[in-house]
Amino acid sequence: MRSRLPGVVTVQDDPAGVAAAAADWIVEIGGAAIAKGGRFRIALAGGSTPRTLYRVLAATPHRERVDWGRWEVYFGDERACPPDDPASNCRMAREALLDLVPVRPELIHRMQAERTDLSADDRLHLHYALGKAFEDKGDHAAAFEGAAADFGEEL
Repeated sequence: MRSRLPGVVTVQDDPAGVAAAAADWIVEIGGAAIAKGGRFRIALAGGSTPRTLYRVLAATPHRERVDWGRWEVYFGDERACPPDDPASNCRMAREALLDLVPVRPELIHRMQAERTDLSADDRLHLHYALGKAFEDKGDHAAAFEGAAADFGEEL
C-alpha cells in the first residue's frame, strides 16, 4: 500500500509563479507561527535556486505582510567559505532577502562553515545542539515552522 504525503500540490506555469506561491505559503505559515508562539523559525536553503523566492519575500506586497522582527533565521546548509565569499549561501540570502528586510540581526544564525578548528565530534555536537534547540518543549516534536527548500530546477 502506498501512503500519500500530507499537504497540497500546487502547479505553477513558470519559476516566478513557483516563487510567488512559495512566498505566499511562507507568509501564511509564518503568520500562524507568530500568532501561536510569538516567533517564526525558518531554515533557509542555499545555492542559487531559492534566490528568486527570497527576492519575492523582500519585495512588495510580501514584505509588508511579514512581522520580520519575529523571524528567527537559520541556514539548512552552507559552503566552507567565509560569509562574504561569492559562493556563500549566507551572502546570497543576505543580498536577496536579509539585508532588505528588518530581521533582527541577533536572530540570524549563520553556520560558521569556514571554521577549520572544528573536529568531527564538535560538528556532531553542534548538529545535535541545533536539533535540541528546535524541540517543542511540550511534545518534543520538531519546531521548525518553515524551511525554504530547493525547487529542483534553477529558478
